[in-house]
Amino acid sequence: SKFHAGEAELAIVASPQRFHSQLSIRLLTQGLHVLCEKPLASRLSEAEAMVKTATQKDRLLAVGLFRRFFPITQFTSDLISGEDLGTPLRFSWPEGGVFDWPAATHSFFLKGSSTGGVVADLVAHVLDLLLHWLGPVADFVYQDDSMGGLEANASLHLRFEAGVTGQLRLSRDTPIPNSVWIEFERGFLWFQGGTAAEVTLHFKHSNLVAKSNLYSKSNQQIPFDLAPGEPARTYAQSFMEQIRNLCRAIRGEDTLLVPASEALASISLIEKCYARRKLMNMPWLSASEQVAAEALVS
Repeated sequence: SKFHAGEAELAIVASPQRFHSQLSIRLLTQGLHVLCEKPLASRLSEAEAMVKTATQKDRLLAVGLFRRFFPITQFTSDLISGEDLGTPLRFSWPEGGVFDWPAATHSFFLKGSSTGGVVADLVAHVLDLLLHWLGPVADFVYQDDSMGGLEANASLHLRFEAGVTGQLRLSRDTPIPNSVWIEFERGFLWFQGGTAAEVTLHFKHSNLVAKSNLYSKSNQQIPFDLAPGEPARTYAQSFMEQIRNLCRAIRGEDTLLVPASEALASISLIEKCYARRKLMNMPWLSASEQVAAEALVS
């Protein structure tokens, strides 16, 4: 329906993915600012049209990649840019598990409602962070178990232009550790996928490991007071900060931290993954089943 001036300023689009572009463009055209859930759109062309419309209508279009607001995201950015542990070398990122999200509909599992399965859902967050930290991807190898349907498991090997390499392992039906590690020249960083402010550090020259929650820096001058400041934002507080940031940006009091344009690189890479997909190794398939599975992939 048509909104009238003064009724609303902001709309949140949390529909199934295939409606994101259509709804967001309609709302932007009607003069509303929009926060669209991730993944921003089903295809790159749709996402680009959304960003173009927001620019033309002078409206803000944000994307729900709220992990950007996690303290661990900023902490990792600081480690990379400051080179405290040296340059990053490689990473491993398993994420997912047996699907137990209390979804309102079964659209997650319908090919007509989504362009993909676990990759279209979870990897939007993961790739956004990796691209944010490490820059453009030089090459990749992508495998999944979709066989003509929506993938429940996927593997993505990445090589970044900066030289960093690593593997993503994603699942909707298998318990996996969700323990992310990044190796640097002089140490390792660990955190749980989806955690907001808990971190483990290991320096390669030490046989001890530091595990802690993150805190804001104390206002006192070091070395006179080494006590930390306030506890860093939690998962829920990070989600709320995304909305606060957008509201402040609408009022002209802040810069929008995650505009929709930030999602274009990850959407482009997801699209390329699906275009170059290969069948995952599934040794339990018989020879005839393997042939049939390969045919479904192509």
